Amino acid sequence: KQVHIDNIKLAYERGELTEKDIDERVIKILEMIEKSASAEKKVEFTKEQRHENAVKIGQETIVLLKNENNALPLKNGKVLVTGSFDYDPQIGGGGSAYVTTDYALKPVSTLIQESLGDAVEVITLPSIVNPFFTTNVTGVCAAAIEADSVIICMGDNAFIETERYDRKNITLAPHQEEFIKTVAKYNKNITVVLYVGSALDISEWVDDVNAVVLAGFGGEAVSESVTNVLTGKYCPSGKLTETWPYSIYDTPTGLEIGELTYEKYSEGLLVGYRWYDANDIDVRYPFGYGLSYANFEYSDMRVEKVGDCDFEVSFNIKNTSDIDAKEIAQVYVSDLIAMVERPKQELRGFVKVALRAGEEKRVSVKLGYRAFAYYSTALDKWHVENGHFDIRVGASSRDIRLSKRIKIELPESTQFTMPTSYIAK
Repeated sequence: KQVHIDNIKLAYERGELTEKDIDERVIKILEMIEKSASAEKKVEFTKEQRHENAVKIGQETIVLLKNENNALPLKNGKVLVTGSFDYDPQIGGGGSAYVTTDYALKPVSTLIQESLGDAVEVITLPSIVNPFFTTNVTGVCAAAIEADSVIICMGDNAFIETERYDRKNITLAPHQEEFIKTVAKYNKNITVVLYVGSALDISEWVDDVNAVVLAGFGGEAVSESVTNVLTGKYCPSGKLTETWPYSIYDTPTGLEIGELTYEKYSEGLLVGYRWYDANDIDVRYPFGYGLSYANFEYSDMRVEKVGDCDFEVSFNIKNTSDIDAKEIAQVYVSDLIAMVERPKQELRGFVKVALRAGEEKRVSVKLGYRAFAYYSTALDKWHVENGHFDIRVGASSRDIRLSKRIKIELPESTQFTMPTSYIAK
Protein backbone atom coordinates (compact mmCIF):
# COMPACT_ATOMS: atom_id res chain seq x y z
CA LYS A 1 0.00 0.00 0.00
CA GLN A 2 2.87 2.34 0.84
CA VAL A 3 4.25 1.88 -2.69
CA HIS A 4 0.93 3.03 -4.18
CA ILE A 5 0.84 6.05 -1.87
CA ASP A 6 4.38 6.98 -2.84
CA ASN A 7 3.50 6.70 -6.54
CA ILE A 8 0.47 8.96 -6.11
CA LYS A 9 2.59 11.47 -4.21
CA LEU A 10 5.24 11.41 -6.95
CA ALA A 11 2.61 11.92 -9.68
CA TYR A 12 1.13 14.83 -7.71
CA GLU A 13 4.54 16.46 -7.30
CA ARG A 14 5.17 16.10 -11.04
CA GLY A 15 1.89 17.80 -11.81
CA GLU A 16 0.47 14.66 -13.40
CA LEU A 17 -2.30 14.55 -10.78
CA THR A 18 -4.28 17.45 -9.35
CA GLU A 19 -6.21 17.70 -6.07
CA LYS A 20 -9.37 17.67 -8.15
CA ASP A 21 -8.35 14.35 -9.74
CA ILE A 22 -7.70 12.82 -6.33
CA ASP A 23 -10.97 14.18 -4.87
CA GLU A 24 -12.96 12.70 -7.76
CA ARG A 25 -11.46 9.26 -7.19
CA VAL A 26 -12.00 9.41 -3.42
CA ILE A 27 -15.65 10.33 -3.96
CA LYS A 28 -16.08 7.27 -6.18
CA ILE A 29 -14.56 5.04 -3.49
CA LEU A 30 -16.84 6.49 -0.82
CA GLU A 31 -19.88 6.02 -3.07
CA MET A 32 -18.96 2.35 -3.56
CA ILE A 33 -18.51 1.86 0.19
CA GLU A 34 -21.93 3.41 0.81
CA LYS A 35 -23.60 1.18 -1.79
CA SER A 36 -21.91 -1.93 -0.42
CA ALA A 37 -22.99 -1.13 3.14
CA SER A 38 -26.60 -0.56 2.15
CA ALA A 39 -29.18 -2.44 4.20
CA GLU A 40 -31.06 -3.10 0.97
CA LYS A 41 -28.31 -5.43 -0.22
CA LYS A 42 -29.49 -8.99 0.36
CA VAL A 43 -27.93 -12.36 -0.37
CA GLU A 44 -30.60 -14.24 -2.30
CA PHE A 45 -28.66 -17.42 -3.09
CA THR A 46 -27.12 -20.05 -0.88
CA LYS A 47 -23.41 -20.81 -0.93
CA GLU A 48 -24.13 -23.99 -2.90
CA GLN A 49 -26.23 -22.13 -5.47
CA ARG A 50 -23.54 -19.52 -5.93
CA HIS A 51 -20.98 -22.26 -6.50
CA GLU A 52 -23.20 -23.89 -9.11
CA ASN A 53 -23.36 -20.56 -10.93
CA ALA A 54 -19.57 -20.27 -10.69
CA VAL A 55 -19.26 -23.63 -12.45
CA LYS A 56 -21.62 -22.56 -15.24
CA ILE A 57 -19.90 -19.22 -15.74
CA GLY A 58 -16.44 -20.76 -15.56
CA GLN A 59 -17.02 -23.45 -18.17
CA GLU A 60 -18.45 -20.90 -20.60
CA THR A 61 -15.26 -18.85 -20.41
CA ILE A 62 -12.80 -21.69 -21.06
CA VAL A 63 -11.19 -21.48 -24.52
CA LEU A 64 -10.10 -24.53 -26.49
CA LEU A 65 -7.01 -23.37 -28.38
CA LYS A 66 -5.85 -26.61 -29.99
CA ASN A 67 -7.36 -30.09 -30.39
CA GLU A 68 -5.63 -32.43 -32.81
CA ASN A 69 -6.08 -36.17 -33.29
CA ASN A 70 -9.33 -36.09 -31.30
CA ALA A 71 -7.41 -35.67 -28.06
CA LEU A 72 -10.49 -34.17 -26.43
CA PRO A 73 -12.94 -34.87 -25.06
CA LEU A 74 -11.50 -37.70 -22.99
CA LYS A 75 -13.26 -41.00 -23.63
CA ASN A 76 -11.60 -43.98 -21.99
CA GLY A 77 -8.29 -45.55 -21.09
CA LYS A 78 -5.51 -44.66 -18.70
CA VAL A 79 -5.22 -40.92 -18.02
CA LEU A 80 -2.20 -39.36 -16.29
CA VAL A 81 -2.88 -36.00 -14.63
CA THR A 82 0.14 -34.05 -13.43
CA GLY A 83 1.21 -30.56 -12.43
CA SER A 84 0.64 -28.70 -9.17
CA PHE A 85 -2.26 -26.76 -10.67
CA ASP A 86 -4.20 -30.03 -10.69
CA TYR A 87 -4.77 -29.79 -6.95
CA ASP A 88 -3.74 -26.18 -6.25
CA PRO A 89 -4.92 -24.06 -9.20
CA GLN A 90 -4.47 -20.31 -9.46
CA ILE A 91 -7.99 -18.86 -9.25
CA GLY A 92 -7.18 -15.16 -9.61
CA GLY A 93 -4.46 -12.65 -10.41
CA GLY A 94 -2.33 -10.66 -7.97
CA GLY A 95 -2.89 -7.28 -6.36
CA SER A 96 -6.49 -6.10 -6.33
CA ALA A 97 -7.38 -9.07 -8.55
CA TYR A 98 -6.40 -11.52 -5.83
CA VAL A 99 -9.30 -13.41 -4.30
CA THR A 100 -9.69 -16.24 -1.83
CA THR A 101 -12.45 -18.77 -1.36
CA ASP A 102 -13.53 -20.94 1.53
CA TYR A 103 -14.76 -23.52 -0.96
CA ALA A 104 -12.58 -26.66 -1.00
CA LEU A 105 -11.44 -27.24 -4.58
CA LYS A 106 -11.23 -30.86 -5.68
CA PRO A 107 -8.32 -31.86 -7.94
CA VAL A 108 -9.04 -32.17 -11.66
CA SER A 109 -7.73 -35.75 -11.50
CA THR A 110 -10.34 -36.68 -8.88
CA LEU A 111 -13.14 -34.98 -10.79
CA ILE A 112 -12.23 -36.73 -14.07
CA GLN A 113 -12.44 -40.10 -12.31
CA GLU A 114 -15.79 -39.17 -10.79
CA SER A 115 -17.13 -37.93 -14.13
CA LEU A 116 -16.05 -40.83 -16.35
CA GLY A 117 -16.13 -43.61 -13.76
CA ASP A 118 -14.98 -47.03 -14.90
CA ALA A 119 -14.32 -45.79 -18.43
CA VAL A 120 -10.99 -44.37 -17.30
CA GLU A 121 -8.17 -45.17 -14.94
CA VAL A 122 -6.83 -41.87 -13.64
CA ILE A 123 -3.26 -41.72 -12.39
CA THR A 124 -2.11 -38.64 -10.54
CA LEU A 125 1.40 -37.84 -9.37
CA PRO A 126 2.34 -35.21 -6.75
CA SER A 127 4.60 -33.46 -9.24
CA ILE A 128 5.29 -29.80 -8.58
CA VAL A 129 5.28 -27.76 -11.80
CA ASN A 130 4.91 -24.16 -10.77
CA PRO A 131 6.55 -20.95 -12.03
CA PHE A 132 9.50 -21.46 -9.70
CA PHE A 133 10.55 -25.12 -9.79
CA THR A 134 9.70 -28.64 -10.94
CA THR A 135 10.06 -32.02 -9.19
CA ASN A 136 9.37 -35.68 -9.90
CA VAL A 137 10.02 -35.38 -13.66
CA THR A 138 11.36 -38.95 -13.86
CA GLY A 139 8.28 -40.39 -12.18
CA VAL A 140 5.96 -38.48 -14.51
CA CYS A 141 7.83 -39.67 -17.60
CA ALA A 142 7.70 -43.29 -16.44
CA ALA A 143 3.92 -43.01 -15.91
CA ALA A 144 3.47 -41.24 -19.26
CA ILE A 145 4.85 -44.27 -21.13
CA GLU A 146 1.94 -46.41 -19.93
CA ALA A 147 -0.77 -43.76 -20.19
CA ASP A 148 -3.19 -43.33 -23.10
CA SER A 149 -3.32 -39.59 -22.50
CA VAL A 150 -1.61 -37.02 -20.31
CA ILE A 151 -3.11 -33.87 -18.77
CA ILE A 152 -0.56 -31.27 -17.61
CA CYS A 153 -1.97 -28.45 -15.44
CA MET A 154 0.32 -25.43 -15.17
CA GLY A 155 0.52 -21.67 -15.55
CA ASP A 156 1.38 -18.43 -13.77
CA ASN A 157 0.76 -17.25 -10.23
CA ALA A 158 -0.23 -14.04 -8.49
CA PHE A 159 3.38 -12.87 -8.28
CA ILE A 160 3.88 -13.04 -12.05
CA GLU A 161 0.51 -11.70 -13.21
CA THR A 162 -0.23 -8.80 -10.92
CA GLU A 163 -0.48 -5.03 -10.90
CA ARG A 164 2.13 -2.30 -10.37
CA TYR A 165 4.84 -3.81 -12.59
CA ASP A 166 5.10 -5.31 -16.08
CA ARG A 167 5.91 -8.90 -16.97
CA LYS A 168 9.35 -9.37 -18.46
CA ASN A 169 8.19 -11.98 -20.98
CA ILE A 170 5.06 -13.73 -22.26
CA THR A 171 6.21 -17.34 -21.99
CA LEU A 172 5.81 -19.97 -19.33
CA ALA A 173 8.80 -20.33 -17.03
CA PRO A 174 11.67 -22.16 -18.85
CA HIS A 175 11.48 -25.22 -16.59
CA GLN A 176 7.73 -25.50 -17.26
CA GLU A 177 8.36 -25.47 -21.01
CA GLU A 178 11.12 -28.04 -20.57
CA PHE A 179 8.78 -30.23 -18.49
CA ILE A 180 6.21 -30.33 -21.31
CA LYS A 181 8.85 -31.13 -23.92
CA THR A 182 10.40 -33.85 -21.76
CA VAL A 183 7.08 -35.61 -21.07
CA ALA A 184 6.22 -35.33 -24.78
CA LYS A 185 9.19 -37.61 -25.57
CA TYR A 186 7.30 -40.43 -23.86
CA ASN A 187 3.71 -39.67 -24.81
CA LYS A 188 2.45 -37.55 -27.71
CA ASN A 189 -1.17 -37.41 -26.59
CA ILE A 190 -0.74 -34.48 -24.20
CA THR A 191 -3.28 -31.83 -23.22
CA VAL A 192 -1.87 -28.74 -21.52
CA VAL A 193 -4.33 -26.83 -19.33
CA LEU A 194 -3.14 -23.23 -18.87
CA TYR A 195 -4.00 -21.22 -15.77
CA VAL A 196 -2.93 -17.77 -16.96
CA GLY A 197 -4.50 -14.33 -17.18
CA SER A 198 -3.07 -13.05 -20.44
CA ALA A 199 -1.67 -14.04 -23.82
CA LEU A 200 1.31 -16.39 -24.05
CA ASP A 201 3.99 -17.25 -26.56
CA ILE A 202 3.68 -21.05 -26.67
CA SER A 203 5.95 -21.60 -29.67
CA GLU A 204 8.52 -23.60 -27.70
CA TRP A 205 6.20 -26.53 -26.98
CA VAL A 206 2.82 -26.25 -28.73
CA ASP A 207 3.86 -28.54 -31.62
CA ASP A 208 4.72 -31.28 -29.11
CA VAL A 209 1.18 -31.59 -27.72
CA ASN A 210 -2.20 -32.49 -29.13
CA ALA A 211 -4.41 -30.09 -27.19
CA VAL A 212 -4.25 -26.78 -25.33
CA VAL A 213 -7.01 -25.56 -23.01
CA LEU A 214 -7.08 -22.01 -21.62
CA ALA A 215 -8.61 -22.17 -18.15
CA GLY A 216 -7.57 -18.63 -17.27
CA PHE A 217 -7.95 -17.60 -13.64
CA GLY A 218 -11.34 -19.25 -13.33
CA GLY A 219 -12.34 -18.62 -9.74
CA GLU A 220 -13.47 -21.11 -7.10
CA ALA A 221 -15.07 -23.52 -9.60
CA VAL A 222 -12.20 -23.66 -12.09
CA SER A 223 -11.43 -27.34 -11.43
CA GLU A 224 -15.01 -28.41 -12.13
CA SER A 225 -15.23 -26.13 -15.17
CA VAL A 226 -12.02 -27.57 -16.62
CA THR A 227 -13.17 -31.12 -15.94
CA ASN A 228 -16.51 -30.57 -17.65
CA VAL A 229 -14.71 -29.39 -20.79
CA LEU A 230 -12.07 -32.15 -20.73
CA THR A 231 -14.67 -34.89 -20.36
CA GLY A 232 -17.15 -33.45 -22.86
CA LYS A 233 -19.83 -32.81 -20.28
CA TYR A 234 -19.70 -29.24 -21.57
CA CYS A 235 -18.77 -28.37 -25.15
CA PRO A 236 -16.27 -25.48 -25.09
CA SER A 237 -17.60 -22.20 -26.45
CA GLY A 238 -15.27 -19.50 -25.09
CA LYS A 239 -13.49 -17.08 -27.43
CA LEU A 240 -10.28 -15.12 -26.87
CA THR A 241 -10.61 -11.53 -25.69
CA GLU A 242 -7.06 -10.72 -26.77
CA THR A 243 -4.68 -11.69 -29.56
CA TRP A 244 -2.04 -14.36 -28.89
CA PRO A 245 1.09 -13.39 -30.86
CA TYR A 246 3.84 -15.74 -31.98
CA SER A 247 6.42 -13.72 -30.07
CA ILE A 248 6.74 -10.76 -27.73
CA TYR A 249 8.64 -9.05 -30.55
CA ASP A 250 5.40 -9.03 -32.59
CA THR A 251 3.65 -6.91 -29.97
CA PRO A 252 3.56 -3.10 -30.19
CA THR A 253 5.73 -2.71 -27.08
CA GLY A 254 8.18 -5.58 -27.51
CA LEU A 255 10.52 -5.74 -24.51
CA GLU A 256 9.71 -2.20 -23.37
CA ILE A 257 9.11 -1.96 -19.61
CA GLY A 258 6.65 0.55 -18.13
CA GLU A 259 7.46 3.46 -15.84
CA LEU A 260 4.93 2.74 -13.07
CA THR A 261 3.25 6.16 -12.94
CA TYR A 262 3.25 6.96 -16.65
CA GLU A 263 2.47 4.73 -19.62
CA LYS A 264 2.40 5.67 -23.29
CA TYR A 265 0.30 3.67 -25.73
CA SER A 266 2.32 4.37 -28.85
CA GLU A 267 -0.10 2.39 -31.04
CA GLY A 268 -2.76 5.06 -30.46
CA LEU A 269 -6.21 3.87 -31.49
CA LEU A 270 -4.79 0.64 -32.87
CA VAL A 271 -4.98 -1.24 -29.59
CA GLY A 272 -5.03 -5.03 -29.53
CA TYR A 273 -6.17 -6.86 -32.66
CA ARG A 274 -6.46 -3.53 -34.48
CA TRP A 275 -2.66 -3.13 -34.33
CA TYR A 276 -1.94 -6.61 -35.69
CA ASP A 277 -4.48 -6.05 -38.48
CA ALA A 278 -3.06 -2.64 -39.41
CA ASN A 279 0.45 -4.03 -39.68
CA ASP A 280 -0.53 -7.32 -41.36
CA ILE A 281 1.16 -9.36 -38.63
CA ASP A 282 0.46 -13.08 -38.53
CA VAL A 283 -0.59 -14.29 -35.07
CA ARG A 284 -0.83 -17.59 -33.25
CA TYR A 285 -4.48 -17.16 -32.23
CA PRO A 286 -6.49 -14.09 -33.28
CA PHE A 287 -8.91 -12.05 -31.21
CA GLY A 288 -12.25 -13.84 -30.97
CA TYR A 289 -10.74 -17.28 -31.63
CA GLY A 290 -11.90 -20.45 -29.91
CA LEU A 291 -12.48 -24.04 -30.98
CA SER A 292 -15.45 -26.27 -30.24
CA TYR A 293 -16.17 -29.98 -30.33
CA ALA A 294 -18.83 -29.03 -32.87
CA ASN A 295 -18.69 -27.38 -36.31
CA PHE A 296 -20.82 -24.47 -37.49
CA GLU A 297 -21.93 -23.11 -40.85
CA TYR A 298 -22.86 -19.46 -41.45
CA SER A 299 -25.21 -18.47 -44.29
CA ASP A 300 -27.83 -16.09 -45.72
CA MET A 301 -26.55 -12.77 -44.37
CA ARG A 302 -28.87 -9.78 -44.72
CA VAL A 303 -28.48 -6.15 -43.70
CA GLU A 304 -31.69 -4.16 -43.26
CA LYS A 305 -31.67 -0.40 -42.87
CA VAL A 306 -34.05 0.57 -40.06
CA GLY A 307 -33.03 4.22 -39.57
CA ASP A 308 -30.75 6.94 -40.91
CA CYS A 309 -27.78 5.23 -39.33
CA ASP A 310 -29.33 2.09 -37.86
CA PHE A 311 -29.06 -1.39 -39.35
CA GLU A 312 -30.08 -4.89 -38.39
CA VAL A 313 -27.65 -7.63 -39.41
CA SER A 314 -29.13 -11.13 -39.58
CA PHE A 315 -27.76 -14.50 -40.66
CA ASN A 316 -28.16 -18.23 -40.11
CA ILE A 317 -25.91 -20.43 -37.97
CA LYS A 318 -26.15 -24.21 -38.24
CA ASN A 319 -24.61 -26.79 -35.95
CA THR A 320 -23.48 -29.44 -38.43
CA SER A 321 -22.31 -31.82 -35.69
CA ASP A 322 -24.00 -34.53 -33.68
CA ILE A 323 -23.53 -32.82 -30.29
CA ASP A 324 -25.24 -29.84 -28.69
CA ALA A 325 -23.04 -26.74 -28.61
CA LYS A 326 -22.87 -22.95 -28.47
CA GLU A 327 -21.28 -20.54 -30.93
CA ILE A 328 -20.25 -16.89 -30.53
CA ALA A 329 -20.67 -15.04 -33.83
CA GLN A 330 -18.95 -11.67 -34.12
CA VAL A 331 -19.86 -8.63 -36.22
CA TYR A 332 -17.08 -6.31 -37.40
CA VAL A 333 -17.41 -2.96 -39.20
CA SER A 334 -14.85 -1.54 -41.61
CA ASP A 335 -14.86 2.09 -42.84
CA LEU A 336 -13.47 1.72 -46.35
CA ILE A 337 -12.41 5.35 -46.88
CA ALA A 338 -12.01 7.64 -43.88
CA MET A 339 -10.68 11.19 -43.35
CA VAL A 340 -8.87 10.04 -40.19
CA GLU A 341 -6.86 7.00 -39.19
CA ARG A 342 -9.20 4.16 -38.35
CA PRO A 343 -8.69 0.45 -37.68
CA LYS A 344 -9.18 -1.91 -40.61
CA GLN A 345 -12.12 -3.36 -38.73
CA GLU A 346 -13.71 -3.04 -35.31
CA LEU A 347 -15.86 -5.43 -33.31
CA ARG A 348 -19.29 -3.80 -33.07
CA GLY A 349 -21.49 -6.64 -31.86
CA PHE A 350 -21.69 -10.33 -31.11
CA VAL A 351 -24.24 -12.98 -30.28
CA LYS A 352 -23.96 -16.30 -28.45
CA VAL A 353 -26.39 -18.93 -29.65
CA ALA A 354 -27.13 -22.40 -28.29
CA LEU A 355 -27.74 -25.02 -30.97
CA ARG A 356 -28.79 -28.63 -30.61
CA ALA A 357 -27.10 -31.20 -32.82
CA GLY A 358 -28.01 -30.43 -36.45
CA GLU A 359 -30.08 -27.36 -35.50
CA GLU A 360 -30.08 -24.10 -37.46
CA LYS A 361 -31.15 -20.72 -36.10
CA ARG A 362 -31.42 -17.23 -37.49
CA VAL A 363 -29.78 -14.60 -35.30
CA SER A 364 -29.49 -10.84 -35.53
CA VAL A 365 -27.31 -8.01 -34.24
CA LYS A 366 -28.36 -4.34 -34.26
CA LEU A 367 -25.84 -1.67 -35.27
CA GLY A 368 -26.51 1.97 -34.40
CA TYR A 369 -24.77 5.29 -34.94
CA ARG A 370 -21.83 4.49 -32.65
CA ALA A 371 -21.06 1.32 -34.61
CA PHE A 372 -19.93 3.50 -37.53
CA ALA A 373 -18.65 6.55 -35.65
CA TYR A 374 -15.25 7.79 -34.57
CA TYR A 375 -14.58 10.52 -32.06
CA SER A 376 -13.74 13.72 -33.93
CA THR A 377 -11.45 16.06 -32.02
CA ALA A 378 -12.27 18.75 -34.60
CA LEU A 379 -16.01 18.51 -33.90
CA ASP A 380 -15.62 17.43 -30.27
CA LYS A 381 -18.20 14.65 -30.69
CA TRP A 382 -18.81 11.21 -32.16
CA HIS A 383 -19.05 11.53 -35.93
CA VAL A 384 -20.10 9.31 -38.83
CA GLU A 385 -18.76 10.07 -42.29
CA ASN A 386 -20.87 9.38 -45.34
CA GLY A 387 -19.50 6.58 -47.45
CA HIS A 388 -19.15 2.83 -47.82
CA PHE A 389 -18.75 0.39 -44.94
CA ASP A 390 -18.20 -3.37 -44.93
CA ILE A 391 -20.11 -5.37 -42.34
CA ARG A 392 -18.38 -8.67 -41.64
CA VAL A 393 -19.61 -11.68 -39.71
CA GLY A 394 -17.12 -14.22 -38.43
CA ALA A 395 -16.13 -16.89 -35.93
CA SER A 396 -13.12 -14.73 -35.04
CA SER A 397 -11.51 -11.50 -36.22
CA ARG A 398 -9.60 -13.51 -38.85
CA ASP A 399 -12.23 -16.09 -39.68
CA ILE A 400 -14.77 -13.98 -41.54
CA ARG A 401 -17.59 -16.11 -42.96
CA LEU A 402 -19.99 -13.51 -44.40
CA SER A 403 -19.74 -9.91 -45.60
CA LYS A 404 -22.03 -7.18 -46.96
CA ARG A 405 -21.24 -3.66 -48.13
CA ILE A 406 -23.51 -0.75 -47.23
CA LYS A 407 -23.55 2.95 -48.00
CA ILE A 408 -24.37 5.57 -45.37
CA GLU A 409 -25.84 8.85 -46.64
CA LEU A 410 -26.58 11.26 -43.80
CA PRO A 411 -27.63 14.89 -44.41
CA GLU A 412 -24.75 17.07 -45.57
CA SER A 413 -25.31 19.34 -42.57
CA THR A 414 -23.97 16.55 -40.33
CA GLN A 415 -20.75 16.15 -42.31
CA PHE A 416 -17.40 17.68 -41.45
CA THR A 417 -16.01 20.20 -43.93
CA MET A 418 -12.25 20.66 -44.00
CA PRO A 419 -11.35 24.27 -43.01
CA THR A 420 -9.63 26.17 -45.81
CA SER A 421 -6.66 26.75 -43.51
CA TYR A 422 -6.02 22.99 -43.63
CA ILE A 423 -5.93 22.88 -47.41
CA ALA A 424 -2.48 23.07 -48.98
CA LYS A 425 -2.01 26.17 -51.10
